[in-house]
Amino acid sequence: RKCDEIQAEVAKIQCAIDIGWLRVNTTPVKRELSLLASNRRELFISHMRCSVTKTISDLYDFIETKAQGLNKIDDEIQQSQDNLMEVMSVIRDVRLKIDSVPELIAPQ
Repeated sequence: RKCDEIQAEVAKIQCAIDIGWLRVNTTPVKRELSLLASNRRELFISHMRCSVTKTISDLYDFIETKAQGLNKIDDEIQQSQDNLMEVMSVIRDVRLKIDSVPELIAPQ
C-alpha cells in the first residue's frame, strides 16, 4: 500500500518545474522513482508469497507428522509406556501449535 501511495505522489509531480529562470525537467526522476517503488512493491509481494508458502508448507508437514504419530494409537495398541509417552508428546505438540495457527491465518 505504501508503495502505491508513493507512486501516486510521484505521478502528481509536474514534468517541468521553473525555479526562477531555471526550468527543471523532472521526467527522468519521476520515471526512476516510480520504477524504484514498483520494484520495492514486487520485492515485498515476493517475500510475502514465499513466507506464506513456507508457513503453510511447515504447517502441512507438522500435521502429517502428527497424524502419523496418532496413527500409532490404532496400529500398535499396547500397554508399553514408551508408546504412551510418544502419543502424549504428539498431543502436547498439537496443543502448542493450535495457539499459533489462528494468528497465522487471521487477517492483519
